[in-house]
Amino acid sequence: MPEGKGNNRLTLQRHHIVRSLVVILAYFATGYAGLQLPFFGTSVTLVWPPSGIAIAAMVFWGWRYFPAVFIGALLVNLATSPSVPAALMIAAGNTLAAVLPALLITRLAGNYPLAQFRSMLVFLALGAVCSPAIAALLGSTTLSMVVIGNFDQFGEIWQGWFLGDLVGAIVVGPLTLRLMNRQPVSRSLQH
Repeated sequence: MPEGKGNNRLTLQRHHIVRSLVVILAYFATGYAGLQLPFFGTSVTLVWPPSGIAIAAMVFWGWRYFPAVFIGALLVNLATSPSVPAALMIAAGNTLAAVLPALLITRLAGNYPLAQFRSMLVFLALGAVCSPAIAALLGSTTLSMVVIGNFDQFGEIWQGWFLGDLVGAIVVGPLTLRLMNRQPVSRSLQH
């Protein structure tokens, strides 16, 4: 293998590792902060920034970052959940809720869906509605089955979970995409 190709491969691997660490740390930090304002127990909050971070990372950088999303979700859930099985199931649900919409967004709107109005609508429909609905369904089911032991509060949990992920996807998702796509600003003034 020529030396140039080996260096490029190593550089790509380093980029992937660094980006993965950024996703894990951002997911954990914003998730832990969000759970300081709980809506139900220690697992549901009305503001869940990681939903926007996860979708943005997988739309912009690709689905291969799903392990980073899973690890970040698992860490924040292990830090706040009384149940390891629940933490694993919620982390898997949060990951799935980001992966499926991200794949569809990328297919329908490309990897920077803020470029055109139609693409923004696709991002909002899939990232801010479908993703929270998937996460809320899987998370509420997990809490009801594993932690609570019944479905008496399922509707309330689902509603809070959905709204928290919706807010995170609408506010943090586009902001994260914009930060990922920032272009160097020219310091020269053109007349």
